[in-house]
Amino acid sequence: MKEEQLMQILEVEKASWDTDLEATLDLIKERYKIHPKGYWVTVENQKIVSFIYFMRLNEKDIEKKQGWDEITSQGTCREHNEEGDVLFGVTLSSNKANAGNFLIKETLKMIDQGFYIGVKKIYACCRIPTLKEKKDLTIEKDPTVKLFKQHNFEIVKLEKNGYKKDVSSLGYSLLMSRNVYE
Repeated sequence: MKEEQLMQILEVEKASWDTDLEATLDLIKERYKIHPKGYWVTVENQKIVSFIYFMRLNEKDIEKKQGWDEITSQGTCREHNEEGDVLFGVTLSSNKANAGNFLIKETLKMIDQGFYIGVKKIYACCRIPTLKEKKDLTIEKDPTVKLFKQHNFEIVKLEKNGYKKDVSSLGYSLLMSRNVYE
């Protein structure tokens, strides 16, 4: 990926996340070095308008950890394992309406067709800004949860302190997963 493309990813990242949650350019570059095949982008008019980044892990490694912070080593993705049997969606960012949904749909189609050999499942953690307390039933109505459920993701568990820095979701993260259909 060229420097210009990485800068465009940074622009999308800044438009998508609060300052305390967004990735820096150095982190974006580091993730690219760790797993270049993990970045998927939507391009319109020669500009990136959305992106997803995945890392690979072994499923047992996800089960041992609690929330996004632990699974991704605070977003650094240091524990990426090129032979991992599952994907973990580290981030999804978009600065254009519906571009993220389009990207998820197209990316999942490619993954289901075997793009990542040996991957059997995809995991993702969702922030839930609509959540007011753990028992709150609005989880199912949250736009992010609805988006993932639209693409056959199922809820695995809701965890406190999954996003330690995220005040808007009370620190909760919702772990979701879906099988890869080959």
